[in-house]
Amino acid sequence: MTDNIYRRFLQLPLFQGLSHQDFLAIAGKVRFDFRTMEENHVILKQGDSCNSYFFIIRGEYESIHVNNSPTYTLTEYFDRPAILDVESLYGLHPYYFNTYRCKSTVTLLEIRKDVVFNVLMNYATFRINYMNMFNYLASKRRDLLWQGMPATIEERFAHFLRTRLSVLRGPKSLHIRQSVLAHELATNFRNVSKMLSEYEAKGFLSYGRMHIDIPAVEKLL
Repeated sequence: MTDNIYRRFLQLPLFQGLSHQDFLAIAGKVRFDFRTMEENHVILKQGDSCNSYFFIIRGEYESIHVNNSPTYTLTEYFDRPAILDVESLYGLHPYYFNTYRCKSTVTLLEIRKDVVFNVLMNYATFRINYMNMFNYLASKRRDLLWQGMPATIEERFAHFLRTRLSVLRGPKSLHIRQSVLAHELATNFRNVSKMLSEYEAKGFLSYGRMHIDIPAVEKLL
């Protein structure tokens, strides 16, 4: 059982490269709170206070974010091990950034904030992975901030998606009015409608009055 849990840990960000010896030492100090949640169960809610890290071990789930206005909702779909909202645990705004919901039966692990700080940070592998993750996120967002506004509507739409998505591959859904998307892209309704029609004809997306479904965003980008 211990070896099975160890192999699961190695799939997770922040634990990759952890030695078996360090894992056994952590296991002696930390109670692993594994849970199973059924389809449609809400794991976390956007805006809730962040007191723990949640690691997805297996299963399909979706990440949902509503913008501040609120005028649109962006949903991403995943089926891989991950840590949820890694930036939310500390800092000035320790609140979950997204809502996460199960799309199938999901196995996850919860680790409390005090355990992360008082136990896991004592292990070099965890600290290095933690710093590398934050350095990657910071440099990625810095680079996006310094990109100029694209000239064409297609490039602006790609920029709109690229600056909001956590992963630039896989299926995505955007719940938005075309008039709102036109405002976000600094253009007009007619241009947005024309662009979406052309993308639909190419098989990059499908759309309706209030939704845009993208089966593989990497093809569109």
